[in-house]
Amino acid sequence: MSDTRTLIGWGARDWTEVVATCQGMTAAWSDYEGFHIGSLPTVQPPTSHVWAWSPDGSRLMRVRSDGKQVIVGWLVQPDLSGHGADEKLTALAQLTEQVAVTERDAQPWSREDKRVTMRGDARRDLIWSEVDVETADPVTFMWAKEPAGPTAQETGADLAK
Repeated sequence: MSDTRTLIGWGARDWTEVVATCQGMTAAWSDYEGFHIGSLPTVQPPTSHVWAWSPDGSRLMRVRSDGKQVIVGWLVQPDLSGHGADEKLTALAQLTEQVAVTERDAQPWSREDKRVTMRGDARRDLIWSEVDVETADPVTFMWAKEPAGPTAQETGADLAK
């Protein structure tokens, strides 16, 4: 599905700024202990990328680790009133532009892939989407939404299998 969204680039930032801005968002990352889904950790994880999203996917965040700092990007859909990014996001912006994006279904990895271990806080029942910014240097954002009906977590199913 093609769409237009606002790309906001923060450039290099401290992890604490990211955590403070991502309150109420869900995040995904992998580290030495496996793949995680939940609130951002207070300490920068030893990983190359972290993704976070609002429940409806209208606000996506992407972080790439760069030593003790992180390179931060946001992808924001306008809300129904025509507004998009709030002052909290734009205040730190080094770049803001309207971009074409393509959203498609995604799968983090197959169930047979044993390179990354699913942890108890990672769920396999989420429905994943990849959002690609269509520029000369493409950028990918990831997000996941709840499945329709009761989740495996609510029914007590084993999510790590």
